[in-house]
Amino acid sequence: MSEKSKGKITISRPYCGDGREFISIKVQDVKSRTRFLDVEISYSDFAQLLTGLSEVSCDIIPNNLDRVGKEMVMEEVVVEMSEEASYSKPLANQRVLNWIEASEHDWVIFGGFSSQNTFFKKEGINYARTNLRRWV
Repeated sequence: MSEKSKGKITISRPYCGDGREFISIKVQDVKSRTRFLDVEISYSDFAQLLTGLSEVSCDIIPNNLDRVGKEMVMEEVVVEMSEEASYSKPLANQRVLNWIEASEHDWVIFGGFSSQNTFFKKEGINYARTNLRRWV
C-alpha cells in the first residue's frame, strides 16, 4: 500500500487566448513543494463530475513524479567571476554547472541570474550568486 501524504489542489478556469475552454486542476505534493499532476477537463465534463458522475474523461499531464514524497533542500551558491565578465549570465551559469558537477548531487538551478542581488563585488572580487534545489 502507498504511504499517505499531504497535498494541495488548485482548480482554475484559465484564459489561454486561443479559444480553448477548460477547467485546470493542479495537484502539488506539500513535502517536496512539487506540482506533479495537471488535469485539463472540459466545462461540461467537470459539471458532470461535480454532480456525481464517475470516471469522467480528462487529459492528465504528469510532472516530476520522482520528487513526490521527498523533501526539497535549497542552497545558495556563490561563484567567483572575472573582471571582464563580471555580469555575464552565460559564464555565471557555466560556473554554477561546474560547481554542481563537482558536488556529486543532483542540484537544479532555481531562479537563474536575474535578481537584483545576483552579481556583486566584495573586497574587489566579482561574484555571482543563485539558489539551487534538490530533493532528498
